[in-house]
Amino acid sequence: MRLLITGGAGFVGHRLTQALGSQNKYQIIVADAAIPREKVAGVAYLQLDLRDSNQTKQAFVGVDICVNLAALIGPVGYMAAKPATILKSNALILSSTFQAAAHHKLKWMIYSSSSMVYQQSTSWPHQESDLDTTPPPKNIYGFSKLLGEYFCRAYRQEFDLNYTIVRFFNIYGPGESHYGPEPGFAHVIPDLTRRIISGQYPLEIIGDGSQTRAFIHVADAITALVAILDHQDKTQNQDFNIGTTDEITILDLAKKIWQLSGESRAFKTKTLPEFAHTTQRRVPDNTKLTQSTGWQSKIDLDTGLRQVIKDLKAKS
Repeated sequence: MRLLITGGAGFVGHRLTQALGSQNKYQIIVADAAIPREKVAGVAYLQLDLRDSNQTKQAFVGVDICVNLAALIGPVGYMAAKPATILKSNALILSSTFQAAAHHKLKWMIYSSSSMVYQQSTSWPHQESDLDTTPPPKNIYGFSKLLGEYFCRAYRQEFDLNYTIVRFFNIYGPGESHYGPEPGFAHVIPDLTRRIISGQYPLEIIGDGSQTRAFIHVADAITALVAILDHQDKTQNQDFNIGTTDEITILDLAKKIWQLSGESRAFKTKTLPEFAHTTQRRVPDNTKLTQSTGWQSKIDLDTGLRQVIKDLKAKS
């Protein structure tokens, strides 16, 4: 089976490529705007612009399955600053990848959505069925990911393209980008960790810290994707949350990183204004995925945070 990973050079995509490459089960092609410095043996790499329909059509030649991870993504600060850029780029990627899939009669599209589609939900933990009654997200990135879910269903209806929608909840882990001009321009765990180990005092936090999230280690996210691939009879034409139920406030998260990093000073924070259309609470219900595949997360938050701290200290 020929399996294409769009966005395969990114934080999640590169690790998925490594995991699937070690199985020797698929002939893997990676399509991305960038090529990773450390390539996986036996994998074909295509450097191209997935917003361009002609380039994308060539990438899908002979492909059976696509794990469609490609998207313009960023933390809340970037989302607030670049909504038009995000919407335009992601709409073009969706259009070109799904049209190429239909043209080449792809057997299965696994589409990477986001927990941001639940932005306006008032039911916790979020279940997949909640989207039937949840208004669309006001956050542009979340809206662009919801648009991709409509692409899945529309192309299934018109072109008989099998799909699976996966909604990741706050992936983190070593190797994630931690650079940003100011708080909110990197994802929260590497952002907080970088500023703590660099000695920022008091520690700057966006909002009052009462916002809650449930974080999933990138290694657990990868095993979930592999489980979905391994159980296609139960996962095709379905949607799944991928996350953990270990909900934590951002303030408690910051305290945990502070302590695990070995900081000896008394924990002290400074509150910064929140960005527009942020989400106060986000936590998934994973029951559907577990019942369909048997998947469960294995890496607890403390273990994962220690890995991130070690990684960023080595790079500082």
